[in-house]
Amino acid sequence: ESGKSTIFKQMRILYGTGYDRADLMAHRKYVWGNMIEAIAALLEACADRGRTAELVHTEDARLIEDLGDVNDKPMEITSEVGAAVARLWSEQVIQDLWRERSTVQVFEMSKHFLARAEQIASEDYVPTREDLLYTRVRTTGIVE
Repeated sequence: ESGKSTIFKQMRILYGTGYDRADLMAHRKYVWGNMIEAIAALLEACADRGRTAELVHTEDARLIEDLGDVNDKPMEITSEVGAAVARLWSEQVIQDLWRERSTVQVFEMSKHFLARAEQIASEDYVPTREDLLYTRVRTTGIVE
């Protein structure tokens, strides 16, 4: 978690070719995955702490849980999923857990995506440079 990919992204923005629309569109799957991973971690913490009964939008929670591990497959989300994330994000229990995020394994920048869930899930969503920089992408090899 040292931010190697972020440094390369920043260098490309500041000193390289930057990112064109095609590059940004290709990055959508990572934004989607980061958003789903964050809300899923908050839902898991909700269950671990015995607070699931406090959830109002239980169908939305099931929809997110049914997506499974977002790291194991390419992520494409629908407006239905975006609306579910937005409703869950607005729940008091989720906000309580967000304030305890250091014990939940949710990254600070996740709020950037969770607060914009419906926009990010829209068909015409194009990631911004800020989205690009906030997105966590696991690096497993050498970047040239």
